[in-house]
Amino acid sequence: MKIIGRKIIGLILGMSGRPINCLNLTQKIDSTYSHGLKLINILKEKKVIKQIYSKNKTERLFVLTDKGKKIKLLLLEIRGLEDKK
Repeated sequence: MKIIGRKIIGLILGMSGRPINCLNLTQKIDSTYSHGLKLINILKEKKVIKQIYSKNKTERLFVLTDKGKKIKLLLLEIRGLEDKK
C-alpha cells in the first residue's frame, strides 16, 4: 500500500497547470503505462483529476480538478514542513 500511495502522490504532484498525457505522467513516477493508467482511473473515480481530449481529439489528456488542486497544495505544504526539519 505504501508504494501505491507514493505513486498516487507522485501523480498528483507531477501534474502542472497544463494538461498532460498518461505516458508522461507514468514516466514522472517511474511506472509502467498500464499501472499508471490504473492509478489514473482511481484518481478519476475520486474526482481528483479529469480527462479531456486534445484539439484534434486523438489524445487523452488529464488535468487536476479543483479538488485535486487543493490536495496538491496540501501535499506541497506538508512536504515543505518536512524539509524544514
